[in-house]
Amino acid sequence: MELRKNQGKKCKMLPMLLLMSVLFSCQKPFSINADYEDIPIVYAVFNISDSTHYIKVYKSFLTDGNIREEAQKLSSISYIDSIDVYVEEYSSATGQLLRAVHFDTTTAIPKDSGYFLYPAQILYQGNISLHRNNYYKVKIYNPYTDKMVEGKVDVVDTVNLLYPKRNINPPVLLSLPYSTDMYVEFTAAPHAYLYFVKVYYYYTQVMRDSSRQSKGPVEWDLGSIDGNTSAKKLKTGYVKSDMFFRNIADNIKDDTSVVKRYTDSLIIEITSMSESVYKYVLANKPSSGINQEHGSYSNLTAYKVNTNESVAVYGIAGAKSVTRFHYNDLATPGSRDSLFFGTHTKHLRFTDIH
Repeated sequence: MELRKNQGKKCKMLPMLLLMSVLFSCQKPFSINADYEDIPIVYAVFNISDSTHYIKVYKSFLTDGNIREEAQKLSSISYIDSIDVYVEEYSSATGQLLRAVHFDTTTAIPKDSGYFLYPAQILYQGNISLHRNNYYKVKIYNPYTDKMVEGKVDVVDTVNLLYPKRNINPPVLLSLPYSTDMYVEFTAAPHAYLYFVKVYYYYTQVMRDSSRQSKGPVEWDLGSIDGNTSAKKLKTGYVKSDMFFRNIADNIKDDTSVVKRYTDSLIIEITSMSESVYKYVLANKPSSGINQEHGSYSNLTAYKVNTNESVAVYGIAGAKSVTRFHYNDLATPGSRDSLFFGTHTKHLRFTDIH
């Protein structure tokens, strides 16, 4: 009985399979793609310290062929010069439009290797100095699709360093005693949501043939600080200063052809970023878990100009600031002695004799 039931099922399936094969064989080749929708992808992050700014604008594309090959075509991923890109400046006090700056296309900056076309890329460049008391709007208009993209940018200001202290007159010295804890303290920046603090160490090494090689930087990451508070001062957690010397030892390979090394400079760098930039970076960072899905974040809006109908757009308009504090050398006696004779670095032949 079981055999007969199965045979009956097979008999019913066979005509169905034949019918499907006839239906599909009578049709022309078809595409599984949906109708194409033009979607701009925008990246515009401004630094208050810069007077020249760049905006990256890509577009979505659709293909029945090889997607990797299509991504290598400039016409597939870029609007080139068919869009109008500009930035408007407004007074924060009155909301009055102060000026509009047009951004022109440029190919001056090559793109790193990757999935999309490189090294050639088209960016949109504009010259505008940012003022901390004003806000800005990125605007991108496509006359062929009648779409307008908008994004607001609140300026993130630079910070002032409160600790470690810096001498006003040169030489500016940074004290990193070997056996004590160290931290960095600075003033909060308006509109900053997150801060990253790093120390960069540059040095020169003198070779046996008397030639000199400028080297570095050796990077010491002091971590991030949540700036989403009303605090006027912020500081990193306490870290052992000997980690600075450990990093030097980990990043400089001992070389018997080096006669001596000496310090060129040190830089404390504080990067401040707006909430929109932070959320965008967080949403797009590589996944380290089993689940490879990503969230999405965009603070841009887009609409049809004539009808005011909302349309799709992806990307970010935001701000950051990078403040660097320069030190000529390590302070004496503790910091230099730790570099010259300390457990981690004494084999590297550092000296204060240039």
